[in-house]
Amino acid sequence: MLINESIKQCRISRGFTQEDIAEKMGLSKQFILQLEQGQRKIPVDRLIQIANILDCTLDDLVGRNFGKD
Repeated sequence: MLINESIKQCRISRGFTQEDIAEKMGLSKQFILQLEQGQRKIPVDRLIQIANILDCTLDDLVGRNFGKD
């Protein structure tokens, strides 16, 4: 699974909308949409911020562990 797909899957499973994540990060919904569609590369600091918001590990977001628990 690609990072963008893992971010979307984790976000949805945690009950967050793209708007929720964008607001918590101080970004536009468009930015989150582009991340989830693979149209934008995600900097590591933003990936860490998303992991913290979603209460996921970085392994979850890079597709190494998601769905194992």
